[in-house]
This record gives sequence, C-alpha cells and structure tokens, in this order.
Amino acid sequence: MNPSDHKFIEFPFADYLLVFISIIVGYVVTEFFSGWGGLIRNRKNVKLYWLHLCWTFNFFIQLIENWWWLWGNRLKLTENVYFFIFSLVSPLLFYLITVFLFPNINEEKELDFKSYYFKNSRYIFMIFCILMCVYFINNVVLKQQEINSIDNLFCISGFVFSLLYIVFKKEWFHVTGFVAGSIVFLTYVTLNSTK
Repeated sequence: MNPSDHKFIEFPFADYLLVFISIIVGYVVTEFFSGWGGLIRNRKNVKLYWLHLCWTFNFFIQLIENWWWLWGNRLKLTENVYFFIFSLVSPLLFYLITVFLFPNINEEKELDFKSYYFKNSRYIFMIFCILMCVYFINNVVLKQQEINSIDNLFCISGFVFSLLYIVFKKEWFHVTGFVAGSIVFLTYVTLNSTK
C-alpha cells in the first residue's frame, strides 16, 4: 500500500487541548490514590482522623465533578488561549489541596491526622476559597450566568463555608460545617446531574 493512499484524520483542536488537561487531572487523581495508599501502607504509624479522611473523599468527588464540568466547556477551549489557561487553574488548585491533605509519611515517625488536619485546614480552605472564585468567574464571565444561578449560589456558599473554616478552628464547628457543606454539595450535584 502506498503511504500517500492513507487519509489524514485531523485530531479536533478541542480534543488536543483536553488531552493536556486530562494529563494534569490524571496526575491529581494519582496524588489522591497515592495519599490513600500511603495511609494504608503506613497504618501502624498513622493515627487516622475521620474528618480528615472524609474531606479527602469529598475533595476527590469535587475533582470528579470538576472534570464533568469541563466537558460542558470543551468547545470554548478553542476560542481563546486565555480560556485554556484559565481552565488549567482548577486542576492546579486541586493539586495544591492534595499537597496539604496528604503529607509525606515517614515509616519511622508516627503521625496524628487530627492535629495534622487542624494545622493545615487554613491552607486547604484558602485554596478552596480561590477555587470557588474561579468557578464563579467562569460562570459569570464565560458562561454568562446570572449571579443568582444555582451554580453561583453553590460557589458563594462554598466560599462562605471556606472562610468560616479558616476563621474558626473548633472541632465541633468543622464537623458541623462538613456535614452542612456536604449536604449542600450533594444537593448541587444531584440538581446538576443531567447537565
């Protein structure tokens, strides 16, 4: 067969850009799996804290929801290089969250995740505040949604919850806030599951 007989199948530009984003999201997913794996492998030296563990799963589900959200924006990726760069911000923020969620576990040193969580919660929720702002900007500027749309109300509530987590360090507040915030998030995901 003559090489010139082969037809060139053009790879869609949006798909080309999505591959790069997929690599970054895949790396963030790997950080979650590595973090959980480290907890299991070093379970003798790790004192788990249920709230920290719940947050790791909550943020992972939010990363998956972010991936779902990206599909709706895939065609806009090709409109402007700035939108493509902007679309990389949320995976980067999720990566930074994993940095604070999962420490390097030393097999010779015990680690109490309750104290670790409260030591790092301020950083985790500062990053989450920024993430909510990124979502809000995406919704208002790029998607041209109304300020009071359900997506933006979720962003605003996530931002407020995060600010409260930053300010208040009491365990009861973080537990209550986690339950309330999870209900808000699951309600949001349920309402938007068909989008």
